[in-house]
Amino acid sequence: MDNLSVDLIIQLLVQLLTEQKILMSSVRHSVLSDIGEALIYMIFPLKWTVVYIPYIYMGCIHVIQSPSPYLIGMDSRFFDFFRLPPNGGIAYLDLDTNNFKPPLAPGQPIFDSKVLPKKPLKQLKTRLLELKEKIFQMKNTRKTSSKMIPRNMMLDCMFSTSNSDLAQDELIKVRKRTQIGSCIKEAFLQFMVHLLKDYRLCLEPVRNSQTDVMFNIERK
Repeated sequence: MDNLSVDLIIQLLVQLLTEQKILMSSVRHSVLSDIGEALIYMIFPLKWTVVYIPYIYMGCIHVIQSPSPYLIGMDSRFFDFFRLPPNGGIAYLDLDTNNFKPPLAPGQPIFDSKVLPKKPLKQLKTRLLELKEKIFQMKNTRKTSSKMIPRNMMLDCMFSTSNSDLAQDELIKVRKRTQIGSCIKEAFLQFMVHLLKDYRLCLEPVRNSQTDVMFNIERK
């Protein structure tokens, strides 16, 4: 959530649930992996079973022309050598600028947050905004305290005793970050529970079907 706004997170959630082709770019390769993993876990208990490549190399870049859904990360500098195909139906996210372009293709509808149930979506956005504010406060606290801590803070933490004030302070911060991460997972899980509520009623067992699903043949 450090890198993405709440509205952008919701937009990406829609793209995942509707199985779009999603292309992310950044010069920071670690960010590509972190965001990619976070996006996949947003739709739990559903699974992203199609193509997922956290970072793709230049020699394999032709994969983005695949007609099937995917989630792929790439270096932003690749655009010095090629351009995305126009109207290729690719949802593009620039993680360095937070610029998002929805997938455009002839005859393909553009999905946005309006396709999601309103009440659960509102609850999710409210909760994410609260957690994002907590993250912002933690970052500000760390910036303020870093002005008072010497440059060798990491070394001090490594070689200080476990009950020292510095070690205890860092331990508290780690616990807070872990707690916020758990709250984010819980918020998305609650949303998915609402989304999949009564989903079983929309399924028709194969044995009750009037036709053979596999071969589309009417049963006698």
